[in-house]
Amino acid sequence: MTATAGFKPNFSAKQYGKNLFSNITLLAVNSVIGILFTPYLIKHLGVAAYGLVPLINGITSYLTLITASINNAVGRHMVVAASNGEHDKAVLIFNTCLWGSIGLGVFMMLLALGATLKVEALINVPEGFTFDAQALLLTSVLCVAITFVSTPFSLAMFYSNRLDARSNVTLLNRIVYVVLAFGLIGFVTARPLMIGLAAVAGTVVAFVHTLRYWRLLTPWLKVRFEFSLGVLREFMEFSLWVMVNQLGNMIFLTADLIIVNRMIGPTANGVYAALLQLVILLRAFSTAVSSVFAPAIVHMYARNDFDALYDYCARSVRVMGFALIAPVAAICAFSYPLLRVWLGEEIAANSGLLFFMTFHMCFNLAALPLISAFQCKKRVRTLGLVTCLSGLFNVGVAVLLLKVTSLEMFAVAVAGMIAFTLRNSVFTPIYLAGWLRRPWYSLFFPILRVFLAVSAAVLAGRSFELFWTVEKLPGLAGNVALLTVLSLCIGWLVIFNADDRRKAFALASSYVKRQG
Repeated sequence: MTATAGFKPNFSAKQYGKNLFSNITLLAVNSVIGILFTPYLIKHLGVAAYGLVPLINGITSYLTLITASINNAVGRHMVVAASNGEHDKAVLIFNTCLWGSIGLGVFMMLLALGATLKVEALINVPEGFTFDAQALLLTSVLCVAITFVSTPFSLAMFYSNRLDARSNVTLLNRIVYVVLAFGLIGFVTARPLMIGLAAVAGTVVAFVHTLRYWRLLTPWLKVRFEFSLGVLREFMEFSLWVMVNQLGNMIFLTADLIIVNRMIGPTANGVYAALLQLVILLRAFSTAVSSVFAPAIVHMYARNDFDALYDYCARSVRVMGFALIAPVAAICAFSYPLLRVWLGEEIAANSGLLFFMTFHMCFNLAALPLISAFQCKKRVRTLGLVTCLSGLFNVGVAVLLLKVTSLEMFAVAVAGMIAFTLRNSVFTPIYLAGWLRRPWYSLFFPILRVFLAVSAAVLAGRSFELFWTVEKLPGLAGNVALLTVLSLCIGWLVIFNADDRRKAFALASSYVKRQG
């Protein structure tokens, strides 16, 4: 009997339910934090100083590419080894990752120490906040380094299929961070430095609990002074193109803030960062929903059932569009009253910018399930290159528009819209249709359905202003509720086809019978 025999992963339906519930809970908590914490920080720190927080977090997030890629690669190799009873190999992989992570974490901190001395050369720092920028950069890299070192230990939760435990650790991190940040800013001093200290505290607490789960779930996984260059080379080769793909995604998420800060100014950066919170929430929601479609896509590919795969991919886009129509329509239709109630009159003046940043997400995020098909055919290299090139194209167009036009923040939003649309709604459906031997334009139809439905919903929401004006939260909530119902009706009729509606009725009927 191997040392791992008594500690098998839990793949029961109950555990899958726990994993799903914990993911939904984490998404909900992060959404609430994003909505409530942003106006608090802007009120106490000011727009320009607040902008330092997401900007520096965005810069250091590039370091998390290494963490995510190695986690992906090491997790795969270690789980395969442990599942095959190769206990010694699994332990060797774990320790190679651990000591490599510690070494890289130390290197990160040395880089951070040097960068803090040149922080004003890296970003446009608001006057009087140089020390805060230095401290934020240092604490942000420290958080990444701690997370990086915890990566090998967190694999215990991945191996055991205890994704609920991993979500709980992340949730605890967020709660400690927010509670401390509120306390430090409210009762000590309203400086961005306090955000960095709170983040470090949350990361340390998460690290301690990660160690606890490691000992509880995989007591056979021992720390040893072992390191293998061969093992390191093996999983680094596997993760290279995953890292390239994530780099492209990171450019999409963070390059906008860097460009706005450097080319427009810190105050504009604070405004853009605040508006970006809603876009980030939409992306997080879409990622969570789209992940549901991946297992079925992989299963159909494994059966070589390409007709079913094509139909499923098209339907997944329609379902994603239906899930997005209400939030996107609400943000776009009520952008001005939403910003006025949420962040105040000053930032509400940028409601047109929020509309422009959000509207294209309805069809671009609806296409996310199609990307799962790339991984079936091991087209991660193609996806990685296209994503990275799209991100660089985004940067180039944004810089060009800022230099030759007076669009300012709109120039950055336009560049992002063009690049994101080219990747998600143009290249991805054309490439996938070709692989499935369908007409190159065939997967444009579900995307077009989403576009038309959301356009109709936004126009309907805008027409509300003809009858009444929203001034306060109750009126805004009532309008959003009314538009949500109307949007879902439009989505039901425009996005879904007759077969989709029939299947939805069948699922609902089956659920009611089971409950009865």
